[in-house]
Amino acid sequence: MVTRIKDLVSIIVTSYNREKYIKACLDSILAQTYKDIEIILIDDCSTDRTLEIVNEFKKEAVKIRPDMIDRITVVSLPWNVGYEGPLTLGMFLSRGEFIAIQDSDDLSHPERIEKQVNYLTTNPEYELVGTIFAPFTDYKNGKFIGLRRPARWMRYDEQIYKVYRRGGHCICHGTTLLRGTVFDRLGGFTRKNSKEADFEFIQKCVLNGVKANNIPEVLYYYRMHPEQMSVQ
Repeated sequence: MVTRIKDLVSIIVTSYNREKYIKACLDSILAQTYKDIEIILIDDCSTDRTLEIVNEFKKEAVKIRPDMIDRITVVSLPWNVGYEGPLTLGMFLSRGEFIAIQDSDDLSHPERIEKQVNYLTTNPEYELVGTIFAPFTDYKNGKFIGLRRPARWMRYDEQIYKVYRRGGHCICHGTTLLRGTVFDRLGGFTRKNSKEADFEFIQKCVLNGVKANNIPEVLYYYRMHPEQMSVQ
């Protein structure tokens, strides 16, 4: 059993050929108002400059925040294994009391992690929390391009269990923050179908007694582009 570090948030990022988006993604993590974080990036054998950009980010991040020197882990897989394996590996490597997910083409609001940790701290009966998200098409010079209205398919409290019991989906996977003990207890992602892995993981959690909720604020930004795995 992992001895998890109190208050630490392990933020898991997986990447495959995300050279156009990965820097902005990681910058949004480093800019979090909640500072007690570690970043675990698992690269799924990218064939573009993703890994080079990630390593450059690591060097620059340590200059800005010397305390991050032992808190940025980069793993480059020797071959491409798909979506679920890297996520589960990242969770295995996590040390934090909390685990957060961040998709490598998306951005987090600066207060995302702080508000999610505060929610789970002040509501100890909950073990997983997501947020509202807003889609966008690009991000340049600190500004969103094509920012759309927030998604409306999130649900709250007791509605969440009902939705997943009947096979629905109401928590955006990229927005999730969960207690590390959830992974320790239930394990990670299945290896059946990459297109449904995020849904299946949250469904497994909820149907196995993990109390979940969504924070009704836009704290995550979902990038719309042709290479994305799914469209929310």
